[in-house]
Amino acid sequence: MLERDRTPGGRAGGVPLPFELRLKAIHYDYLVCQRWDATAEAYVGGAINVARAAITRRLEYDGKTLTDPVDGTSWTYDYTGVQERTVSGEEQVIVPRLIEDESSILIMPCQPITVRNDGDTADVICQYVELPQGRAFAKVPE
Repeated sequence: MLERDRTPGGRAGGVPLPFELRLKAIHYDYLVCQRWDATAEAYVGGAINVARAAITRRLEYDGKTLTDPVDGTSWTYDYTGVQERTVSGEEQVIVPRLIEDESSILIMPCQPITVRNDGDTADVICQYVELPQGRAFAKVPE
């Protein structure tokens, strides 16, 4: 039987375990999260920068045109907000929505990831990455 370390960021059989944080702030390529003590109903510890799941990062797609190698269809990406983008004229939003001070984010330790800070100022180095938990961009209903 595997021994499990139940502290955040613990390990099971030498493999890092995911753990949960509360969302404090949303940026294009990373999230600011913090541990939440439900008993005290308060944040504990310092803020932790978490790289967003690659599929929701602006850095990967913004201003780029990608072409499907099979059928030649092209899509151009334009990010209009931290949870909104337009893909070849189609408005999309992240679902389920991220809500500051409400959303729980499941994260994993990772090798350091450098992401672009909002406004292209200093890069942010993250040692944790968000597990998307089904979160992705979807077409805005008309």
